[in-house]
Amino acid sequence: MMNGNLFRLTTTLVCIVGCLEGFEIKTPVVICPGFGNDQIDYYEPLEQPPEFGLVSALERRGFNPDLISTIPVKRSDWLRVAGGLLDPKFYTNSALPTGGGYGWYVKRLKETVDEAYEKSGGNRVLVLGHSAGGWLARAAMGDGVWCTEKQTRTSERVQCLVTVGAIHRPPADVGTC
Repeated sequence: MMNGNLFRLTTTLVCIVGCLEGFEIKTPVVICPGFGNDQIDYYEPLEQPPEFGLVSALERRGFNPDLISTIPVKRSDWLRVAGGLLDPKFYTNSALPTGGGYGWYVKRLKETVDEAYEKSGGNRVLVLGHSAGGWLARAAMGDGVWCTEKQTRTSERVQCLVTVGAIHRPPADVGTC
């Protein structure tokens, strides 16, 4: 079976089985907050009760609440992005996601995924990226190397990446933005 077909089959089975009442999905989930978001936005968005949050929605769909994590990000952390302006590579369009602007986020993402992986007993993690969290997660996984020191491949830690509201390509006609 080709990888694409296997992925579709696995995704379909998770969706079908996850909808069964009382079934618990043992896949750990790491939520990657979007630009300007705080981790609390995924638990109690806009100070609403928890049942309106993404974490609660995942729990209702069968994900184990003890295995759902969010990258620890506060709104004020996003001011660090301005540090990227000090990187000369920023001005030549060759800055890396691990550089001054977003390196702090990529580091926390990898730490949070590693913690979720360990906490679950070694189950690979479903990474759920919202907006900038989606493209930063994709960038963190891009070269397939998760940890060079431990010689760990991304595929050993991450089961899949799901993005919501994340732009992965520039528009064909920038005049339509």
